[in-house]
Amino acid sequence: MNHATRITQRALRLLLIAAVLFLPGCVTIRSTTEFHVGGSGVKSLTWAIDDTALQVAKAQGIADPFAAVREKAQAAGATVKDFYEGGQTGVTVQLPFASVEELETLSQSDSFKALGEEVRVTQRATLRESAFTVRVRLNVSQINALIDATKADLKAQGLVDPLAGAVYFSYVIVLPAGVGEIVSHNASQVEGDRLTWDVDLGSAVGTRELEVTARINHVVYAHVDTVVRPDGGGERQLTVALARGLVADSEEDPFAGLRRAAQSQGATVEPYEGMGRLGITISKSFVDGVELRALGRDPLLGGYETILLHQGGDFLRPTFAFTSTVTTVLPPAGADSALDELRTALSEMSDLRYSVTLPGRITSHNAAIVDENTLTWRLDMTTWQSRTLTATSETWHSAVYSMGLAGGGCCCVAGLVALAFLLAVGYQANRRLRSR
Repeated sequence: MNHATRITQRALRLLLIAAVLFLPGCVTIRSTTEFHVGGSGVKSLTWAIDDTALQVAKAQGIADPFAAVREKAQAAGATVKDFYEGGQTGVTVQLPFASVEELETLSQSDSFKALGEEVRVTQRATLRESAFTVRVRLNVSQINALIDATKADLKAQGLVDPLAGAVYFSYVIVLPAGVGEIVSHNASQVEGDRLTWDVDLGSAVGTRELEVTARINHVVYAHVDTVVRPDGGGERQLTVALARGLVADSEEDPFAGLRRAAQSQGATVEPYEGMGRLGITISKSFVDGVELRALGRDPLLGGYETILLHQGGDFLRPTFAFTSTVTTVLPPAGADSALDELRTALSEMSDLRYSVTLPGRITSHNAAIVDENTLTWRLDMTTWQSRTLTATSETWHSAVYSMGLAGGGCCCVAGLVALAFLLAVGYQANRRLRSR
């Protein structure tokens, strides 16, 4: 990417020269920053000339006035796309960025410095949404200096006062798809998630400040996991996570309030990382079905569910029966805003993962996914209905199993002793017979 950005200033001059040689007064430059959910995106630069100028170029035997730009960009590994819009034809060179930090570094590279832009992004995330602010400082004087340098190149070729009032510059910011709300901006035009600033290079001097603040809604990932041990105790966990970029680029920890609430209740909190997400895992232990039932109504670890854990069978082969009735109507947790935010986020999920691990062999269930003795349901919490989850298992009692192994060992030893005794008796009897 860094090598690709070094082509831009030279390519821009080549393109401006080519355009003006054919038809003065027809050059468009557009710088676009497109953000994706999670902090990645694409930075692109577009250069275009009027279609009439393109026809003149072709008539003069130049099939593609953008050939130099294409060749240099493709050689550097950048993506080059054709551009057609508003009676103009050109090319767009695209440079992806993986994070906000990478974008800010990219904005200081040779290519974007040549266009006089400096990008700064701030993001303050909570569990359900982010305040996302993009600030761009355009050095209009620097852009005009680039154009003046191009004019000098053209004058050296015998052209007088080229590019007079001929260059149109615009800056575009495309916010992530599904943006909740554009809170404030100073753009010239707004179309959905796309904001455009028009900059008059013919009269503007100094710098221009572009700014937009948006409220971005988050896609929350959550997984409730209950592990039951053979003695009837176990552990209940809740994992909550967001896209890695949302967490890594945020100036504040989106899980801070939830972490404090969990620790104040004596729960264990550990970091979570997986599937391109970052978050936390909250866990509490239980000693029996009564405590597990209480956790089902816990504002932190419960889905406002009614849990029954029944142990049956006999001493040799215990059985476990798990039943949970989950309601999609989650009442507020109370005075703690972090817990209220968690419950709201859970109630908005159309794919809440709910897992149960039972001892031994699963004998019946109504789960969607089975992985050995772990069952997983995928719950749509946005529908106004309850759902009952069921699972049963059976296993050998560990004490009986150990005794069985020990008893088997004793029987083998006794058998060997008896066999040795019989062999010894037979040997002695055989010796007596021979001695007679």
